Amino acid sequence: MIKIVLSIVLTLLSFTFFAQETEIQKMETNGNEINVSLNNAVNDKGVMVFQLFDEEGFLETPLNEIVTEIVDGKTKVTFKNIKKGTYSIVCFHDSNENGRIDFAQNRMPLEDIGVSNSVIRFGPPSFKESKFDITEDDFTLEIKF
Repeated sequence: MIKIVLSIVLTLLSFTFFAQETEIQKMETNGNEINVSLNNAVNDKGVMVFQLFDEEGFLETPLNEIVTEIVDGKTKVTFKNIKKGTYSIVCFHDSNENGRIDFAQNRMPLEDIGVSNSVIRFGPPSFKESKFDITEDDFTLEIKF
């Protein structure tokens, strides 16, 4: 009798575990991918930092950050599990790997900076110019310095 009860309990626990595992898998794959490439880094020194922003935290608090190496002036990253919405990506060539963009005394950047839509302007990038929408499909973009 004890073996039967123990068998039933273990079976129920395995169903519960399976249900929890399935729910975790759903959460991990909920959303789209944003594939980003940059093909014109000046050199391979240091790393490339890609930051994903929404409008609310633009240039202050990234939703996600990926740091990657540069090979032959090129790099690619993928932001995963991105919900539908409007976003912007800022990347910079952190040549000295100090985790931030370095500026001269006149506030001009000493390291290359790029944004989605490859907007080139004097002064900081704007969300309005660099934004893009994530809908039903994965999204691919190239950023240029």
